[in-house]
Amino acid sequence: MKRYLRLAAWCLGLALAVTACGRAGRIVLPEAAEVTAIRVTAGDAVTLHTDRDWIGEFLQQAAEAVSTGMESVQDAPDQTGAVKVELGTGETPDWSVLYVYEADGELLVFRDRGTHYILNFFLQQGAHPTLPDVSKPVVTELAYRPKDADAMLSAAAYFREIGFEEVLRRTRRTRSGASAGVQRASQQAVSASRSGVSAGAAAGEAAVMDFLKQEFSTFTGCLPTEDTLREALAAGQILCAQDERGICGLLHFAPGRAASELRHLAVRADCRRQGIANALFDAYMSVTGGQKSLVWARTGNEAAERFYETHDYRPDGWNSVVLQYGGTEQ
Repeated sequence: MKRYLRLAAWCLGLALAVTACGRAGRIVLPEAAEVTAIRVTAGDAVTLHTDRDWIGEFLQQAAEAVSTGMESVQDAPDQTGAVKVELGTGETPDWSVLYVYEADGELLVFRDRGTHYILNFFLQQGAHPTLPDVSKPVVTELAYRPKDADAMLSAAAYFREIGFEEVLRRTRRTRSGASAGVQRASQQAVSASRSGVSAGAAAGEAAVMDFLKQEFSTFTGCLPTEDTLREALAAGQILCAQDERGICGLLHFAPGRAASELRHLAVRADCRRQGIANALFDAYMSVTGGQKSLVWARTGNEAAERFYETHDYRPDGWNSVVLQYGGTEQ
């Protein structure tokens, strides 16, 4: 069992690392120092681990791609054949649950997003995926560099064989960071264009979420959870333009040490071609100091591709294919 859990943790890290919008709904583990017990249920066998070295080793295997924090692991469907990993914190443990489904040569991790499941997976070479019974649509995204394209597209073909359908593809684009002098000039130049753009907190959490749901697919739009949205608003990572009808444009970004990520940018249909997207982008550059920026944009969306090309984003070799099982894209 210990060997399996080490493999599970490593595979979970790999799966999350190659998922284009996995960060938007990432699985979050408690701080390692707070975990006092790990209880593993596989079929009828239940094992309780309280050894600090064992707990530390397991969490270390997952730590590279699974961010640590105070939140609990999100629940995934409790299916026959799933290994249930419960992480206990405190003297009288409060248990949080993660379900890992294993079949021949495959490891599946489901995250419940209310309307659908997000699937992360690991397949051994030559293995074909199988899917347990699920009560909601399932979405998975396979991101790859050119050297991994054949393997990932073969995996996508396997998923299509069991009922998944390709919904869209995305291309990652990178904008190089500006030099310090250019950053200062840019910050001065955008001060006027930022009028009308303010922190999203002024619009309110409910209005921001409603706008995101109107402009992006519920299943494939990488929408933030309520907790993630609340944190982003508090941190000033959502910028909004408003008119008498409410939000007319929005930009959502996530900071990083090496680069920030532009996660959502949208302008209401009746307000397009009025410079709102440019104003939002200029505000974003000002807030981040012109830092290097990444964006995953839908491949073939000509308007978005023109916008990002104009703002110096260039394809960097990463692409993804998004697959969906069941349901109709919303």
